[in-house]
Amino acid sequence: MSGNCCKYDDIIIDTGGRDTRSQRASLSLADVLLLPFNPRSLDIWTLENVEKLLEDIRTIHPELRAVSFLNRADPVGSDNQDSKDILSEVTSIEFSNITIVNRKAFGRAVSLGLSVGELSNPDGKATREIVALYEYLFRAKMT
Repeated sequence: MSGNCCKYDDIIIDTGGRDTRSQRASLSLADVLLLPFNPRSLDIWTLENVEKLLEDIRTIHPELRAVSFLNRADPVGSDNQDSKDILSEVTSIEFSNITIVNRKAFGRAVSLGLSVGELSNPDGKATREIVALYEYLFRAKMT
């Protein structure tokens, strides 16, 4: 784009998890839809609705990239792997194989308006998880 049209290279919009007009409007312009899934059956069951939404949006925006990852995962247990197995089988959504574990550092960071890497005493695991997600999403731009 030329001129002073855009001030930022990347813009992130959180439209929430419900199918709304604002979400559909955002998706009609977005490059990437980032889909965090909790490793619980009720959250994973929403996959069917997400696939339907993507089918609708891709009629007007066929190049929309949809990427899923495991969010608020358990530190241990089989629910994580069970959910990863299900997410990796969905053909219309790219599964990143990234796992963000439910760590206290995320709550502390949000309450201070910071990222986990900006905390005065950063949690190394939380920081590595977020960096892995960032690198996965922006790897094409970094090369």
